[in-house]
Amino acid sequence: DYQIGQTANADYPDFSSAAADLERRGMICDIRFHVGKGSYNEQFSLSEVEGNGLYSITFNGGGSNPQLEYSPNHADSNYVVQINGIDNLRFKNLGFTNEAATYGAIFDLNGRVDNFQLKDCELNGKSSAPNTPTSTADRYSLFNCAICDSLQIINSSFSDGSNALDFKGDSILIAQNIFEGNTKTAIDANNSSPVEFRGNRILGPAAGNFKGIIGSGHPLLIADNQILNNTADCRGAIEVTNFGGLNAGDTVRIENNEISVEVGVLGALLFPLSS
Repeated sequence: DYQIGQTANADYPDFSSAAADLERRGMICDIRFHVGKGSYNEQFSLSEVEGNGLYSITFNGGGSNPQLEYSPNHADSNYVVQINGIDNLRFKNLGFTNEAATYGAIFDLNGRVDNFQLKDCELNGKSSAPNTPTSTADRYSLFNCAICDSLQIINSSFSDGSNALDFKGDSILIAQNIFEGNTKTAIDANNSSPVEFRGNRILGPAAGNFKGIIGSGHPLLIADNQILNNTADCRGAIEVTNFGGLNAGDTVRIENNEISVEVGVLGALLFPLSS
């Protein structure tokens, strides 16, 4: 176990130095970084850690409520945390903020990332982020993953920004999270399977238009979620598409969701299966 903190007895003063040392030394067992209280004004990336395929890496703020804050100013550095093909990674009890005017991403997961967990965390993006055009809106995605297998996002909050979650992969669990102020989409699962969205609360932005849940995986379960917004036009509280193609025996279950939204000229409340 190692300490990240702003005190004399900490092993590392910040996330960047801990990540750099981990990349340099590799790992022969599970590694846990306990993060001390305070604000850390930095961004960091993690990639190519020898031994990572066998062991896990955890960053845990415990009850100290540490905050990682950064405002990037270039497309090539549009992230607070960048993960490049690292597996078995956990982030727990941490706050992340990016309120930059032009580049507002927080988590950027590149390559194939397996067995990733985000639990009891807060992600705060730019308020009133643009939702069009797509190339501009995607600069403000709070969590983006190209390919994630065994992804768990649990009991966390996602405030503002454009897309809260935008990912593709297999074995996905998104549960007990709160989404508020996201100007484009709260959850966008692109061709992921199997997928479970359960017990999430989606409040949408104060104005404009948005989508709640987009699910294109199979089997797919969307249950016990709340999608509540009466101030912005909802282009789809729940949208299900068969982007990857449905096979015999595949199931799509939508059950026990509470939906109360304004539906204007921009679209229907519930989108059926489509090609």
